[in-house]
Amino acid sequence: MNLRILRIINRQSPRSRRLPVFSCARRCDRFASLRSLGLAFLTLLVGFAGPALSDETDRWGDLTIRFVYDGVPPQPQRIADRVGEGFCGDPTMIDESLVVNTIDKGIRDLVVYAYEGPGGRALPAVHPDAVSGGKAFELSNVNCNYVPRVLAITSGDALSVVNTDVIGYSTMLGFMANRAESLSLPPNARAELSPQRAEPAPIPVGSLLYPWMKARLLVLDHRYAGISDVHGRMTIGRLPAGVKLAFRVYHERASLRGLTIGGSEVNRRGVFELEIQPGENDLGTVSISAERFGL
Repeated sequence: MNLRILRIINRQSPRSRRLPVFSCARRCDRFASLRSLGLAFLTLLVGFAGPALSDETDRWGDLTIRFVYDGVPPQPQRIADRVGEGFCGDPTMIDESLVVNTIDKGIRDLVVYAYEGPGGRALPAVHPDAVSGGKAFELSNVNCNYVPRVLAITSGDALSVVNTDVIGYSTMLGFMANRAESLSLPPNARAELSPQRAEPAPIPVGSLLYPWMKARLLVLDHRYAGISDVHGRMTIGRLPAGVKLAFRVYHERASLRGLTIGGSEVNRRGVFELEIQPGENDLGTVSISAERFGL
């Protein structure tokens, strides 16, 4: 009887009732420790991911320039060689070697491109949107003229030379790094090309029969090139930021040595240097005098 009473008392003792509490506390402490460790690990991951995303954004910058004519815009000039009979005999056609907007003085067809040749600088990186190859372009004969007047492509791009007129043409492409081409194109015909090497400078495109028919073709190993529009404006996107880059400026009629662009003077090679900052780099307006165009 006494032994039975002692067993009952032991089962109900405070020490016996506290054992489950101590066991739960140990489990809770272990869970809390694991939870703290997990939060610390996530914080570490965010710490690494945040700056990486910011650094990627800060790696690239866009360059914007506007070129304008300093003075009264010249009037469009007719091409005397066009006077005569036949399809290309229209005397109202104008010379497009210098096109200036008569309202806002913007100069069309100025070219600026990242330059890696002699006296230039190697690009430290190329954005995925600016890699060479894989795109298609057209250079067309339209009403006895080449359209566009200036075209920039990259090595490995597809180039279609198209004759949309009702007469035939002979088109010469003065490649230097690639094989020079002489194309005979009947009406509504086309020739397919794919230059595989970058050219050291814009190459001349012309016709043997019609001397006023001229264009310029630029072939690069990247897409860091801009051609000014009818308002003289151009933008080159996603350039490597934080380093000094070399650029070459070109126009078929202009002598640009000594011109200042973004605080840098153009040298005898037509090259100037800029350090691109992350984001937008707007150099504003660059004025070019009439004397630089031989006027």
